[in-house]
Amino acid sequence: MAQRISGVQYGYVVFVGNMSPHLTEDDVRVMVESFGNVESINVVRGQALDGACGFAFVKMTDERAAQRAIAELSGKSIKGRCLNVRVLTKRRDCDSMFLGFNLGHLVAR
Repeated sequence: MAQRISGVQYGYVVFVGNMSPHLTEDDVRVMVESFGNVESINVVRGQALDGACGFAFVKMTDERAAQRAIAELSGKSIKGRCLNVRVLTKRRDCDSMFLGFNLGHLVAR
């Protein structure tokens, strides 16, 4: 079941970490779309790093698709990096904004 944060139902958010800084939103979409519908993708970019920070958040529309993506992609080597793929869960002390709404109570575990 999708979780609600501050009254907003957001679907299933998957954290994709340890990505090559050369991966784009389109690259991430190609990786995860075979597992199910992707609602949105946010490849986090850093100004000081002149590109991607090496992680992304993928919002999927169904829990089974998210779990399949996690199972299949976690540890997989893409462009020389082994991906760290996890479900996003609640956390109180983080206040970042991703995917167009506050995920400040969430963290990958």
